[in-house]
Amino acid sequence: DYEVIDLSDTILGSALVYESVAYENEITLDISVEPGLKVLGNKDLLTMMTAALCDNAIKYCHKNGTISVQLDKQGVLRVINDSDTIP
Repeated sequence: DYEVIDLSDTILGSALVYESVAYENEITLDISVEPGLKVLGNKDLLTMMTAALCDNAIKYCHKNGTISVQLDKQGVLRVINDSDTIP
């Protein structure tokens, strides 16, 4: 079922769950979410999608790498795994 949801809160909440997982794997998780975005959608499915993207990004990121979770003001979600970041 679709309803008006706060996309910003949904994406942020789902991504924050992975902060400790990223930390345990020596990965930096950078989260940047435009606040107050509303969409007509399914909150559970959007949460599952964000979780899957974050999980895969962590799984395939090298130690000391950086993962960026970005939600811009147009509602575009990007999960970027910069696995080339090596000190």
